[in-house]
Amino acid sequence: MGPEAHASRRCAALALVHLPNLVCVVLATWAAARVHPEPWREMPVRHPAAACAAPAAAQMLLPALRPGVLDPAGPALWMPTGVLPAGCAVGLLLDRLVWTS
Repeated sequence: MGPEAHASRRCAALALVHLPNLVCVVLATWAAARVHPEPWREMPVRHPAAACAAPAAAQMLLPALRPGVLDPAGPALWMPTGVLPAGCAVGLLLDRLVWTS
């Protein structure tokens, strides 16, 4: 096996590690969207911002608590950063699907 195979295997393993993170972000966004009160649920900016605030705050907590752990150039920082908008989008979509049915 060459170095390319090891690099792709590491990236695949890193992606699998972040699947539970994706599930947590989806569930946190969905829960925050479900408890958001009715008058503000229909506002196109406030509702997604309120729903994604808790996962975004949790995402920023790790670098704030342990700044030496994450390398800004490495995938350990960028994979969770990519998971955050994907999880928020799926959580909001799940909220819309469940709320309208």
